[in-house]
Amino acid sequence: MRLVLLTSITVLQTIQVYSEVVKVSIYYEALCPDSVNFINNQFYPAYQKINSLLTVDFVPYGRASHTWKNGDWQFECQHGPEECLGNKLHACGIHESQEQAKTVDYVNCLMMAYRSSATHALDMCVTYLNLTSKQILDCVESSKGSNLLAKYGNETRALYPLDFIPTIIFDGKFDTFVQSSSLHNFHDAVIQYLSHRKSTDQGSTANRQSSYLLSCVIFTMALCLYF
Repeated sequence: MRLVLLTSITVLQTIQVYSEVVKVSIYYEALCPDSVNFINNQFYPAYQKINSLLTVDFVPYGRASHTWKNGDWQFECQHGPEECLGNKLHACGIHESQEQAKTVDYVNCLMMAYRSSATHALDMCVTYLNLTSKQILDCVESSKGSNLLAKYGNETRALYPLDFIPTIIFDGKFDTFVQSSSLHNFHDAVIQYLSHRKSTDQGSTANRQSSYLLSCVIFTMALCLYF
């Protein structure tokens, strides 16, 4: 009997821990004005305040396309060849970065400088990564850069059709409310999302604990009757 009761208590004390971090995936284009506006004016200011709550996944591709031709990837981008170059600058920098905060600074800087020439923007922004422009350009001009951008293209194609660029996704699932609220107030969208997820998780935990308790009580009573 004592063993049964101890087992019941152990089960009831087992609490599943839920992460308080949301994975934010941003599907964007290097020269898209709406992408620039979101990253510079919504995402980046919010990131400064709630970075500990975010795991960020940048996907620089948007409404581009890519095909394999003559042993290499060929790209066409919504805002022309300059955007394809910009997307590669993003892709290579993201790949080479060793720290999320530095990646965020680099991407935000490139988007702020999007009206500048690509080379000028890179010279300004690569310092955030503690790298040189040459290191990024070596990636951009090689098959490595093309493969990285094609990979982002495949990720983006999996979401088609994209109704709007940028597209913002929380925890790998597209939601129209998250999309709309993120574009208007990303900070509050994250807080509201985490609050709702926490309340849902707590409700699920309470239901599981009630089920465990009922099962343990029934099992204990059965043993008592048996003995």
